[in-house]
Amino acid sequence: MSLLSTSISISQLLAANPPTSTIGNVNIIDTGDNNSDHIALCYLPYLFPFTTGNGTPANDMGEYEGLAAIFLAMEHLNTGNGELVPELNGINQRCPLRFTTKAFDTEMQQSVGVNHIITLTDRSRTQELLPSAILGAAYSSISIPTSIISGLRGFPQISPISTSAALDDKSQYKLFGRT
Repeated sequence: MSLLSTSISISQLLAANPPTSTIGNVNIIDTGDNNSDHIALCYLPYLFPFTTGNGTPANDMGEYEGLAAIFLAMEHLNTGNGELVPELNGINQRCPLRFTTKAFDTEMQQSVGVNHIITLTDRSRTQELLPSAILGAAYSSISIPTSIISGLRGFPQISPISTSAALDDKSQYKLFGRT
């Protein structure tokens, strides 16, 4: 089994455009003709600046390393691999949820980040996955407007490095959190 085998198989499944529905912020993917052939999928899109506004690659905050860590964590959750976190051992047998992600480049620009959030949280998109939560953004200047929109639309947003004290205001940023 390859390192990212479940991420690859989930991507292949989704490329076939299977029928999907949602229960809350969890995507239910129909994998066959049998009523029991479903996958409960938590989609966690990752918003980070992979390039600058002029297309120059960015990696001053470990964006690519962060994405690799997210894929590894999802693989461990999906396979019940407890090598790094012993409590995950066998979790795939106890918990029916599976996890996937996709990276979105904010280009270090508020308007790009906001546009991604508006598109990702649009519940009228019937054949697209809806986020269970949103990972990012890197900069507080982007997390501030995106977390207002994601919060109003019912999607938690979690940033590992947005540090502005303004984001502590739970009356404005109800579903924003930090790691």
